[in-house]
Order: sequence, then structure tokens, then C-alpha cells
Amino acid sequence: MVRFSFAALVGVVALGVAACGGGGVTSTPQAAAASTSLSASGTPISATGVTGITGSVTIAGSGRVTVSASASEPAGLPALSLLRANSAKSEAGTSGNVPLVYISIVAVTATTITGFADASFTFSSVPSGSVYLAQESNGAWNTIDGPATISGATVTFGPVTFSPPVQLDAGAVLNLVVYGGSPVGVSPSASPSGVPLNLDGLERAAR
Repeated sequence: MVRFSFAALVGVVALGVAACGGGGVTSTPQAAAASTSLSASGTPISATGVTGITGSVTIAGSGRVTVSASASEPAGLPALSLLRANSAKSEAGTSGNVPLVYISIVAVTATTITGFADASFTFSSVPSGSVYLAQESNGAWNTIDGPATISGATVTFGPVTFSPPVQLDAGAVLNLVVYGGSPVGVSPSASPSGVPLNLDGLERAAR
């Protein structure tokens, strides 16, 4: 099971916007987000904190979490890359991927996340190209869903299932990013449209 410790994932990661579909977007100072209890069928939680963006993620699991946002790139997280990170040989590579939204899901209590029933984000302008959802795990971004359905300035993702579920200690953070470009963390050919991906299973299969 994937376990994120507070020591490895410190602070609240932000929800950031780049020029692609989100020009002029800035962080809005927010009061501390109220925590929300998760349910097995999924609990919709708003991702707030960025002027010009509204977002919601329906999180399935158990425990209590907060979801927060910022327009700045989270400190300490890896850059998006078209190349897969490998513990034996890490290759940074180059990428044309453009982050649109960084999301932080912070565990208030010990939390299990089994997946996302859906997620949607509305921008101040229409994102261009394909839009994907990626999860940060073990120092690398990994595409878990996409390309999203785009209607006007709103992007919508379908269900994502984590197998095994993500386990978060109290205070730990699950980092996500919505971005325009190509799949990351896996070969694009291994990332068919609309099929949720999970890095841990892919890593095991590759060994």
C-alpha cells in the first residue's frame, strides 16, 4: 500500500495556474480550510484559493481531509516530465507540459483514499490541447487520468481508482496536478485515453 508520511510530504501543496488557459490567475488569501469527512461512495470537496478558478474533487475513502489551492508552484515537488523517474537512474528530460492546477489533499486524521469519483475545474479561459490529471508519488509525477472532457472553459475527469488505496498519516499530503500536454510517469503509448493509471502497479510490472 502506498503510504505518505508527514516527513516526506511537508506543508500544503498549492493549486497553481500557468498561462495555458489561466493567464492572470493569482492566489487569494484564504482562512484555514474546513476539514471534510470522506465516504466510500465519494465526497465532493471544493478546491478554493485561486482567483479565476473553481474546482471540485469527489474523493472516495475514509478519514478527514482538507483541499486547498494556490497559484504558485509548490516548493519541493518535481517538474513535470515526459520521462519516467526511475530509482536506479533518474532522467529529468524535457517537457512541453504546462501545469494548470496544483491540488493538495491534506489528511486531518489517518485517511484512506480509494479514488476519485470525478473532478472538474473551470478556468477563466479555455485550456488548449489535451488536459490530464497526475499524482505525485515518490518524487515523480504520474498521470492517473485523461485526457479530460473539455466543455468551454471547464475540464472534467472521470473516475480514478487507486489500487492499492492511498494511505495518509495525519498531516500528510496527496499532491495532484491538472496540466496540459502529454502523459507523464509512463510511456504515452501505455496511457490510453480515459484509462486511469497507477504508478505503483506500473513500477511493479516493469521490474
